[in-house]
Amino acid sequence: MKRNFLFALIMTLGVSTVSARDGVWTVGMVSSHHHNFKTEHRLSGLDNPFGYGLSLGYFLNEFAAFGITGEYFSGDMELGTGEETLWRSSFSAYLFPVQWNRIKPYLSTGLVHTRQNQDFANGMEKTNHLLQMRHGLGLDVMVFAGVHVNLESAIYSDGLNYLGTVNSFGFRYTF
Repeated sequence: MKRNFLFALIMTLGVSTVSARDGVWTVGMVSSHHHNFKTEHRLSGLDNPFGYGLSLGYFLNEFAAFGITGEYFSGDMELGTGEETLWRSSFSAYLFPVQWNRIKPYLSTGLVHTRQNQDFANGMEKTNHLLQMRHGLGLDVMVFAGVHVNLESAIYSDGLNYLGTVNSFGFRYTF
């Protein structure tokens, strides 16, 4: 338990966005927590949907960037008995319309693929592949040269229904 907590704490040092110089690559770790809207359409069935992952991004110019992110979520199910595991990958575009010193607000949008594995207590297993869209608002803060802190809140949709929100926090390194 202590090892898992320490690993999760270390992994909270990341989020998936990109830097603000032309032609700059960025790599980071992402930590996310999602909240399901109270409908039958949900992001997942996890009781405590806390996940972590890695990101890679490329800044085209000072205003536009692209990034890919991979995340892992695992835990007990909120409804029913059993365990659920999510592998989530996304491809996103970022728009940085303004900058104040070291602070840059941004808009993001992207496509998300989720592989959802549910292992029920009765021995039944279920695997789903979900395609979703995400739209978010974020804040990028340069702590010092090459190191950034990010905060983002995004809403997820399956195209017909809003599923929930995802809040992310972390650190990135640009090179």
